[in-house]
Parts: sequence; structure tokens; C-alpha cells
Amino acid sequence: MIRTPIGRLSLIAVGSLLVATTADAQAVKQLDSYDGVAVRILQSNNAGTIQHVIDPEINEVVGIIRGCPNPHNFTVHPEFLYYYCSNELDQAVDVFDTKTLEFVTRIPLSARPNKIAVNKKHRKLYAGIAQRTDSPGPGVEVDPNGRFPA
Repeated sequence: MIRTPIGRLSLIAVGSLLVATTADAQAVKQLDSYDGVAVRILQSNNAGTIQHVIDPEINEVVGIIRGCPNPHNFTVHPEFLYYYCSNELDQAVDVFDTKTLEFVTRIPLSARPNKIAVNKKHRKLYAGIAQRTDSPGPGVEVDPNGRFPA
């Protein structure tokens, strides 16, 4: 616990700098418009094995992903090559091709995944594990050529 006034002010100053970091400093490309970009909503059903790909412009299901039991969420590869699905039943991340929607591979995890996210700048896929584990794994490299870890 910081007890001196100078220590408290220093902590506040450092915290303010962290909060004030802009999106530009995070080096994540932002779009000015969505012209020419195919926007998709990935709808997951935690109680099932069928997920829907929805086009919000026409408000219709444009694809169905079969597999990935008990998904908690989906995310997409930085180059839009793959959809990643947190597979709670098999304690893994399932990978699907974005064009064919076919299953590509399964990345095993140390325990049941909760949320998954891609860090586009550092090209890593992170999975939040829903329970404590003695052997947490590192982030998985997101290879631009589509290769997966063994």
C-alpha cells in the first residue's frame, strides 16, 4: 500500500498515462469506412454445434458452420483466412476456413476455453481458460501463411 502523498500522486500519474494511450499508439489499423469490406456477424450457440454467419447488410444468414460443440465465442484471423471457435466440450480452439466454412484443425488447450481473442499487431491468438490450471500455455502464433502449431 502506498502511504506517502508523493507515492500516491506518482501512482495516479502513471495510471493516467496508461488510460490516455490513444488508438494510434496501439498500432491497430482503423477503417474510415466499410466500403468494399464484407462485414459478417458470427452467431454462436453455446448449447449446440451449429453456428451462423450473418450478413448485416441484407439481414440474412449467408453461411452455416457445423461443428465446434459448446462454443463460447468466435473470432477471426487477422488476414480473414480462418474463423476461430472456442470449443468448450473438447477443451480446444477449432479452426474453420472463412471461404468454405469447413473444419481445418483443432488447437488443444490446457483446459476449457472461455473467450478467445486475436492480437492483430503481434499475431497471436489468446484463449481465456475458464478454470485455474497449473500449466497455462502461451499464446498461439497466428501464422500469415496459415500454418498451425503441432
